[in-house]
Amino acid sequence: MTITPCFLAAIAFEPRQDVDTLLSDVAAALSGFRMASVVQIGGKNEGCDVKTMALKSVRDGWGIRILEERGEQARGCRLSPHAITEVVARLERELADGADMLIVNRFGRSESESYGLRRVFERAVINGVPVPTAVRSDYMAAWAEFHDGLGRTLPREGEAVIAWAKAHAAA
Repeated sequence: MTITPCFLAAIAFEPRQDVDTLLSDVAAALSGFRMASVVQIGGKNEGCDVKTMALKSVRDGWGIRILEERGEQARGCRLSPHAITEVVARLERELADGADMLIVNRFGRSESESYGLRRVFERAVINGVPVPTAVRSDYMAAWAEFHDGLGRTLPREGEAVIAWAKAHAAA
């Protein structure tokens, strides 16, 4: 029997639960590792604030706004495909430069539909780079299909996520 390393881990969360602070805290606690990672900054748990929601690089500090400006009367948020393409390119460069870990803010709708940051998840796994991420409850089935038994779910607790990340980055 061959044991396959578990390089994917999801922090399960419910809509309106703050997982961004947790991921930022985890990234800060793992600052001694080479990371190709983004955390979400700005925005609101309820509704959406296009002017402030961005992904920020843990390694280099760059930030990219990820939502389209849709006007005052628009309802809901929409990811900017151009911004996501730029984030993917930058994360792929960070992975190519060497990384012990990839922290990605979400595996969500875009990734479940085979776009968004999915390519970065795949690249990391192919390269044996562990990936902790957050997955909202309504995308857990898509997450399970994506990792096909090679991932695990972590509790929404910083110490558990940090312990998993350190164990897998060391491997």
